[in-house]
Amino acid sequence: MDEILKKAVIAIRLIVLLWFILLFPESIQASDTVITISLRGVYNSKISLIPLTGTNALKPITIIDSIRNGEQCMLTVTKEYLPGEFVLRFDYKENASSTPYPSEKRIIIYNQDLYLWVHPIYCNNADSTRFQKDERENEAYSRFLLE
Repeated sequence: MDEILKKAVIAIRLIVLLWFILLFPESIQASDTVITISLRGVYNSKISLIPLTGTNALKPITIIDSIRNGEQCMLTVTKEYLPGEFVLRFDYKENASSTPYPSEKRIIIYNQDLYLWVHPIYCNNADSTRFQKDERENEAYSRFLLE
């Protein structure tokens, strides 16, 4: 009888936890999310992160002024913007003397830190942009767009 009671208590705790998660998903997000970007294929680029929703929609919340080919940068997204859909805008130069040219990639950010390898010229091609292996949100979004 004690074994059944213990299992019932555990089951009730799990149900309450699931109920809490479903009703208050924003309270689960305990910290900021970091996006690490590894740039390749261009001389350098300015990178802007732009939210598509919220009070600061379409206004850059983070800007990296210059990152060169082969370098990495880190963008921090504060929890007030999460979860959300964002645009990563690259103003890249193919060589040192060229004029900056824009390209954009939409991404989804929730509670998972992201690592993105990107070639700005072809940032919307699957063979030129990739996330880390265990990435969840953008992989599901990409599959949805393919269908």
